[in-house]
Amino acid sequence: MEIAVILLFTLVMYALGRLLVHDACDNVFLRFFLCGTTGLAITMAVFTALSALHGFNSITIALYAALAIVPCVCQRGKPSMPDWRFLLVFCCVFANIVVYAHHPCDGFDAGMYHLPLARAIAESGSMPVLEYVRFPFFPLGGEILFAFGMMTVGTDFFINLLASLPLLFVALGLIGLCQKHCGSLVPGTVAAFALLRLTNMEFGQAYVDTLLAQFCFAATLFLQCHLETPKKETLSLAGIAAGSAIAVKYVGLPYVGLMGLVFCAFDKKMSDLVRLGTAILLIGGFWYARSLLLTGNPFHPFLGALFGYSIWTAQDVLYCHYYTAHTGVPKELTNFYRAFAIINCPYAPAFLLGIFCKNLRFLFFTCLAFVSFWFFYAQTDRFVVCALPLCFGIASIAIFRVVRLDKLPRPAKMLLTCACALLLLYNAGMLNPMLDRKLSDIPGYELVMQANSQGSIMVTLGFESCKYLFKGAMYGDVFGPVRYVDMLTKDDKLNVEYIKAAMIKYHATLFLVSRQVAMMDEKEGKIYIRTSKIHCDPIEMRNSFTLLAENRDGYLFSLNGKR
Repeated sequence: MEIAVILLFTLVMYALGRLLVHDACDNVFLRFFLCGTTGLAITMAVFTALSALHGFNSITIALYAALAIVPCVCQRGKPSMPDWRFLLVFCCVFANIVVYAHHPCDGFDAGMYHLPLARAIAESGSMPVLEYVRFPFFPLGGEILFAFGMMTVGTDFFINLLASLPLLFVALGLIGLCQKHCGSLVPGTVAAFALLRLTNMEFGQAYVDTLLAQFCFAATLFLQCHLETPKKETLSLAGIAAGSAIAVKYVGLPYVGLMGLVFCAFDKKMSDLVRLGTAILLIGGFWYARSLLLTGNPFHPFLGALFGYSIWTAQDVLYCHYYTAHTGVPKELTNFYRAFAIINCPYAPAFLLGIFCKNLRFLFFTCLAFVSFWFFYAQTDRFVVCALPLCFGIASIAIFRVVRLDKLPRPAKMLLTCACALLLLYNAGMLNPMLDRKLSDIPGYELVMQANSQGSIMVTLGFESCKYLFKGAMYGDVFGPVRYVDMLTKDDKLNVEYIKAAMIKYHATLFLVSRQVAMMDEKEGKIYIRTSKIHCDPIEMRNSFTLLAENRDGYLFSLNGKR
């Protein structure tokens, strides 16, 4: 059932996009990518509006589905059978995301805040503020799509299909881009294989990074189309895609900003820049206005020195920047290749060959800007996803122009296309070992399951990735209210009085503690990450807490007199 629904959803997104996208498509692969991405952007915007109006529920979703399907069915022209090569490649790529989506929702960030926020949206039909998750005021475009999955099919498999769907669109877009510039499916299929191989990396299930990459990639291609054939419509579509990118997460802001700066170097018309900026703000600006109204800071928790601090403190923000900035290898150009090799992308730097392709200059410099931001600021593997479609696409086009496979006879080209499609299918088979992962393997799973039957509000020291597993509110994190560092004394013993005060403040009845916790700390002016073995003695705590459960992961207590 889930596969049938996601296929229907994909086709409806494509058909919706066809209503808006007319001239920016040079082949069926590009058309499917750009139309599907535009349809998804419009759908995400509609769901956002419904949530803001407290009207996001199964009834309004059904009404929107009906309204979306009607114009799709009534489109002009007779439906034509897609090219056999498109169907072959589509099925092979789709097999990859189906296999990938069978993994449990065990991604760290997914359990920590993506899925708890999505569940809250699905249950309330609005946008509740969950102060106990790490990023309560982030843009929630991706989480709203997950909430849609929870309200319709409602299985983790379907949520993972929604999270993996951008890989399908991006892979087909890559093939379309390469076919446009090379006249062959081979370089694009190889680029798509390189991208899909990285699903073996920890992009994470129920993450939103690939959705962000999809919108950034589409915006870049729309801008490229506008530079080739200037049209106001194409520029507006680029703004819709870029606005959707900043509606997914804050990381979209620097990528969209860099894309805009590169575009300014190629198109200096003020009217074009105003049109692009207006479309971006109309689609993505809502989330920053929401954060401004709720916290006084449109970029909460960042830029607190300018706008003031709310849930996070200045030290929290400093720790977060430190962690992000110190991920990966030292930020020296001599480590450029090594940075990609560490995240299993040793061939990505081949995009530098694009400097020799004159008709790819805009794509090349945009890619270079994306990669530079990632390398010099945040070498997290997920943050580079926005740059990878351009990296692989430009590299494949540049290499293909040297190898000149287009000189091969037609039968050889057909065999090569089939071989590349089978390569994609082979990648899906390589994902099978990852299917052995189980949700119950997450540290703290058993304790959280027991906690679900004991209460609805809990304070935790560790296990922040289990917030989706717990059916209620779960306070405690590295940052924000009820910080881990405040719950411990200098010798890593529990600060019982602080914990009791926090539980009383938030009306919590349960306390969950891990045997080992990683946290940010500071000593002699230097910030560092330390892992602490927690000294927890249930006998010493019996005056304040009652031990409910204990295992290799940690302890579950109830506050005396509060059960």
